[in-house]
Amino acid sequence: MEHAVFDLGDFPLQKGSVLPRAELGYTTLGELNDARDNVVVCPTWFTATPSDTAQWMTGADRALDPGRYFIIVPNHFGAAVSSSPRNTPPPFDRGRFPHVTTYDNVVAQHRLLTEEFGIERIRLVSSWSMGACQTYAWAALHPEMVQAIAPISGSARTADFNKVFLAGNIRAITSDPDWNDGFYGDKVPIRGVKAMAALYAGWGFSEPFYRQEEFRAFGASTVEEFIDYFWDAFFIKCDLHQVRRQRPARADVDVVAQRPG
Repeated sequence: MEHAVFDLGDFPLQKGSVLPRAELGYTTLGELNDARDNVVVCPTWFTATPSDTAQWMTGADRALDPGRYFIIVPNHFGAAVSSSPRNTPPPFDRGRFPHVTTYDNVVAQHRLLTEEFGIERIRLVSSWSMGACQTYAWAALHPEMVQAIAPISGSARTADFNKVFLAGNIRAITSDPDWNDGFYGDKVPIRGVKAMAALYAGWGFSEPFYRQEEFRAFGASTVEEFIDYFWDAFFIKCDLHQVRRQRPARADVDVVAQRPG
């Protein structure tokens, strides 16, 4: 699936800094009708590209059917397709990438819809996990524009329990000597990523999932194999530079990572 890029220029951020030459990656599915009232916005979740989100959330004869709706899938900052630590030139690259928030993402997405497509009404905003955080923010920031929301497995504000979990994930990666404060090169902090993957394995699926040994459906005969096959492989393939800025905080203050993606 091809991604388009919307040029935001020098983009002011909620925290007070500016993201220079900011870019918002996105993809679209379906056709915008003449009335421009069949728009669905489906923001990406933690680690996901627009292609990932579109493949999981949309499809013919599904609720988000491109045959009925014009579906816009914008990529949040830090997630590889939009401006991210790995693709932003110095001096804002890698560990120096500015802090961005859920608010910043929705402001950028609003500009995409209004400036690029001339859209004034949104039939639905819906997504999962960190995409659900953005879904809530859309409704809060633009109630005159958004007709309905359907957040899935996400919250408008991150709970303390989730913050504790996320702190463990951050420490797992940043404790790897190869992390180098976010300025690693070809020597990726794989040990830290694998430690994070093991933590996520207990969060991303329920206790009954493991008790009933549902992991065997993934070709794994043990829990250890499942972590290797599924979780290690999942996070190693992600754009690792995006992890640095996914910090636990209120959803209206910082970009929030909840569950994969």
